Parts: sequence; C-alpha cells; structure tokens
Amino acid sequence: MRHRRTAFLLACAILVIGSKRSGAQSSPSSAIPDTARSNSLDSHLVLIAETKDSSSELAPSDLEIRVDGSPVVVTGLKKLGRVPVRYCVLFDISGSERGKFRAQVFLAATVLSQVISADTDRGWADLFSDEVQETTEAETPQEIIGLLRQQSPNGGTSLYDAMARCSERMQRAAAEGEQRVMFVFSDGDDDASRITQKQAGELLIGAGIRVYALATEFGQRGKRIFETLCRLTGGRLLLADDKGSMKHAGDRIVDDLISGVEVSYTTPARKPKSGMSKIQAKCRAKGIAVLAAEEVQR
Repeated sequence: MRHRRTAFLLACAILVIGSKRSGAQSSPSSAIPDTARSNSLDSHLVLIAETKDSSSELAPSDLEIRVDGSPVVVTGLKKLGRVPVRYCVLFDISGSERGKFRAQVFLAATVLSQVISADTDRGWADLFSDEVQETTEAETPQEIIGLLRQQSPNGGTSLYDAMARCSERMQRAAAEGEQRVMFVFSDGDDDASRITQKQAGELLIGAGIRVYALATEFGQRGKRIFETLCRLTGGRLLLADDKGSMKHAGDRIVDDLISGVEVSYTTPARKPKSGMSKIQAKCRAKGIAVLAAEEVQR
C-alpha cells in the first residue's frame, strides 16, 4: 500500500480534504497588528485540500473560514506529517443485514486492510444488533476482520447506541495528536437505540470523531441519516457494491488521511460558551475543494 500521511484532530475542528500535493507554506503572523491581537483569540484547525491540479499550492488567502457565522483571519498554514490513527469499527450484525452480510464483511475486509497500518494505528470493534458488543483493542485490522466472519446477523439495529459507546471509549483511549476515525458498515436504519440521532451526533462531535459510512447498499432513510452524520463530522458516505468500487472507497479514505495542513486563525475575543460551534470553510483557489466538519465542540 502506498505511503500515507494523516491529518490529526486539533482543538477546534476537523476539516477533511483528500490531497496528494498541498504545497502550503507558513504565513507570517506579524501581518496581524498588535492592537488587533490584544482583542483576539488564537485558534487552530486541520485542513486537507482536494485538488485536480497537483502543481497548485494552498495559501492563507485562498481560505474563507467562518465560525458561528463570523469570518476569521487566517494567519498561517503548516503541512503535517503522518500521525497514528485511533479507530473504531461499527459493524451491523442485525437481521436487516442478513441478505448482504457476506458482502458487507468483504467490504470491511477490503477497506480496513487497505486503510489501516498495523505499525501505527490501533482500534477496536463495536458489533451491534439489539445490543452493542465491544471488543478489546486489536493490534491489526485482521483480528477484527476474523471476528466479523464469525458473526450471524439477527435482531434489531442499535446504531446510535453503538456510536455513543464508541464516542465514550474514544474520549478515554485516544492519545493527544491521534486522529479519531469511525468506520461504520451498516444500511443506517436504526430501530433499537435508546438515544436519538441528534444525541449521537453531539457525542461524535464531542469526541472529535470523523465518520466514514460504508455499505453495499443503503436504504433511503439510512442514506439520509448517514449523509447528515458524515456531513456533521467531516466524513464521507461511500457506496461500494463491487470489488472495483470497494477499492475506490478505500483509495478515497486513504486520500483523506495522507495530507494535513494545520490552519492558524484568530477570532474576536469573547467569553467562552459551552456547546457546539458551526464551521463553514471554502477555498477561493480554482480547482481546490474543502470538506469540513459542520460543527465542533467549543
């Protein structure tokens, strides 16, 4: 598998972009007058740029970022190197998966083998039907894949409860600087959870997790659910129903993980409030797109 570099979670946001180039350079912070500094707060987030032109370079002036509707001043960019990934695999073993279960296991095996590095990345699995069964931490993705092959689908679907369990453990287990990623293999239709979709989303944001939802087919309701949660966390919904599209899904995730740019910015000084902040990120440069988490924990 080709060399990969991953972006990591910093305090304010995860903005995901799948770049193979990104020649971003640091911008001098001295451009901000001292008088403005005394009335502002310094913050950071992570960007990854998706570009069709490998010769393009991302500059601070290319970015337009708003936090809770207010524009911020981008003061610098710094390219990031490869950092470990802490991941959880949510795998649906409910009765609704019965007809496509083997294909879902094959999809998980293909993507996890392609994306996860046994040398640096660590994770576990949450298997869910009516209840959530959580595994110990695995040293390799093959340990999780072997367990998936032993399952038999049955019962209801407690997707949101599984997301809650993963979020709680991620808060405890992930080290500073590790990227936090959730891989969900499910059709997305929940009928057994004790919490709501909104509550699950808040827990994911609080834990700083990016969601990748993958399936060989999605129901209409499940697709809407995953579209919302992936957009909220800066992840992706990926439909993969044959070997070619499964490999493409893995390639897409690898591209999201290989490049990161730390963005420094300033906001007007305000009294901190608890809750969520809404993030909007755009790139003015032609041929460069950004994928951003829509909400982050303050």
